[in-house]
Amino acid sequence: MIRVRIDGLKDAIRDLKEWEQDKIRRTAMQVERSAINIERDAKNAAPVDMGILRSSIAKTVTASDKGRVVSAEVGTSVEYAPFVEFGTGSGVSVPDGQQEYAMQFKGKTGRKRNYPARPFLFPAWEKERPKFVNAMEDILAKR
Repeated sequence: MIRVRIDGLKDAIRDLKEWEQDKIRRTAMQVERSAINIERDAKNAAPVDMGILRSSIAKTVTASDKGRVVSAEVGTSVEYAPFVEFGTGSGVSVPDGQQEYAMQFKGKTGRKRNYPARPFLFPAWEKERPKFVNAMEDILAKR
């Protein structure tokens, strides 16, 4: 008969749980930090007429499943925001990868005006995305 004895298993399990909680906490902090950066950059880039669009840009950070799932959204509730972002008529300009999203707004206004795109939200995301990816890689790589 062969017997195996493992010393320190309880300590190892405790350490793994602490490691997991640290990763969750640091990930949540990074998600919120990136949302703050995107919100700030989108507000700075939003065109201003009366300031309604700019002031409507906000972030929402949500944690669920005991903090294991963290998500953030940055956007605006102003109904004309997509038309500012992507333009209208012959002024439409949709970035690669955003065609499907932009199509949901096609023809919604019923107007036949041509306004050039004045993107503010997606450029803010594109600016933050590499920083977010690098930060997540650092979080997951560290012990």
